[in-house]
Amino acid sequence: AMVRMVPELGARRVRTMVFSPGPIPDSKAASSLPGISILAERSLAKNPMHRLVTTEQVGRVVSFFVSPGGFGSNGIVVPVDAGESAIA
Repeated sequence: AMVRMVPELGARRVRTMVFSPGPIPDSKAASSLPGISILAERSLAKNPMHRLVTTEQVGRVVSFFVSPGGFGSNGIVVPVDAGESAIA
C-alpha cells in the first residue's frame, strides 16, 4: 500500500509515513485487547532498554515528523518501540 501511496500523495505534496509503536498496554486501544498484558510482559523482557513506550512518547515522535524538522521524510515506517524492532 505504501508503494502506491507515496507517489500518488507525493504528487499532491502529501508525505506518507507509518508509525509502529510497540505494545502500549495502558492505552485505550490496547486495554480492550485480550492478552495485551502477556504481550507487554514478553515485549518488556526482550526490549534492549527494558521498557515500553508511552502514548506521549509516540506522540512526540509523530510531532517531530510533522514539524519542519521531519520535512525530508517520506515513505518510511518509523519504529517507536525503544529498540525492540532492532533485535527482532
